[in-house]
Amino acid sequence: MSTSGTTLDIRPAAKGLPGFLKFLIGLGAVAVVCIVVAWFFGAQWFGKWAARKVAIRNPAVLVLPKPLPETALNNAPGANESFDGYSFQVPWKDKPIVNNYGAGGTMYSFGVHTVTLYKLAPNMMTEGIKKNPQQQQNIDKLFAGDVPKTDYDFMRRILNVTPDSFNWTMDKMETLRDGLLLTLKSTAAPREGASGIFYVTTPEFQGFQYGVPEAKETGVSVDLYGKNALLKFTFRERGGAPAIISQRDINRIVQSVRAGQDMLNWNLP
Repeated sequence: MSTSGTTLDIRPAAKGLPGFLKFLIGLGAVAVVCIVVAWFFGAQWFGKWAARKVAIRNPAVLVLPKPLPETALNNAPGANESFDGYSFQVPWKDKPIVNNYGAGGTMYSFGVHTVTLYKLAPNMMTEGIKKNPQQQQNIDKLFAGDVPKTDYDFMRRILNVTPDSFNWTMDKMETLRDGLLLTLKSTAAPREGASGIFYVTTPEFQGFQYGVPEAKETGVSVDLYGKNALLKFTFRERGGAPAIISQRDINRIVQSVRAGQDMLNWNLP
């Protein structure tokens, strides 16, 4: 398991900490600080400390996911596109300029609108843990046997923790678990999520949307977790163009994603 390029390893535990915490030290300096603060000072103090320290790095840690407020689609005549074994529809007729970035990434430019798409292997985090029996045992202890089975489940756990999650009734194990999840959220949740984090469900995927178009930030990101891939979309405008991609545009694209390239018999929601 790794975060921000740091490989999770097993190193000697600090004196006074239980042995299963050894693996957490591999998360890096920030995680170690969070763990020590949570362990020695308690949940309530950690929540206040995290609100100041972690939220400064990424305001999205303060946001809880919720259902999308707008689920309608832009059904204007558009075009069909394909990407590495997947297909999707866009609500624009412009012929796109396509740039391949390598490492599984491609950007489609439709006039002022850009759609960037990356494809990653499914369940990289949970499968990585399973390959290391010691890490699996440690995670089992930390999550009291209720271990997330997929990366979507893990990310859902991560996103549903904020500094306000910490209270006086939590024991140290719960504090450590949620302290870890909050630390992961500070790096895993895109900063666009400061304006909103939303659940996304399609016929073939579950995922999350980070940001809203009207916030006019750096863009809107959508991560789709499927059986065979994780697809990461980013929607932006070129050069600060006044026209923005609408939520209905995003919904049309996201809801149309299918494995394979046969798009003739789709029934969109």
